[in-house]
Amino acid sequence: MLLSSIFDHQGLITPLILLMIALVINIYAGQLTLFSRSKGYPVNTLEHLINWFDFKLNRKNRSPMERLIRGCLTIIFFLLLGGIFGLTVAWLSNNFLFACIFEVVLLLILIDQRNLYKTILKIEVAICNGDPKSARNIISGLTTQSVEKMDSFGIARNAIEILATSLVTRLLAPVFYYVLFGQNNFVF
Repeated sequence: MLLSSIFDHQGLITPLILLMIALVINIYAGQLTLFSRSKGYPVNTLEHLINWFDFKLNRKNRSPMERLIRGCLTIIFFLLLGGIFGLTVAWLSNNFLFACIFEVVLLLILIDQRNLYKTILKIEVAICNGDPKSARNIISGLTTQSVEKMDSFGIARNAIEILATSLVTRLLAPVFYYVLFGQNNFVF
């Protein structure tokens, strides 16, 4: 049933195939970090936009009800922005073959588990070699907690927590929402 829906799909390439391509690329190459420090990188752009909304609409001198209304308007704005962007990418991907490549690139921007996993493995190696100072140096860039007083077990617990959180936010959530909303069966 699943294979027949893949091959009988109306578009050029099904979202399931694009997702599998992105996951395989992520396993072997990792996230697209080449442009991650640039100003136009989507994650950085959204972060700046959210910070701008927070600065302009979430001022301390406003009443709680006014801040609630402005927060709801901000959420509605970002949901509409994401929906319009998603529909545009789905339509383009459904009608143009090269847009599928753009969709895979977007998936690679959202999905990143390999790079953090490699960093956590470095922490494991440092702990196994009896070098908690090196493990503290590595984990200090990943956590906001104070790492100076952590023993090897605390470092390991913190690393596992970071990896589990990353699994949800950097892999499971993007895959789940892509599978849920990534069907490009929209008719325009």
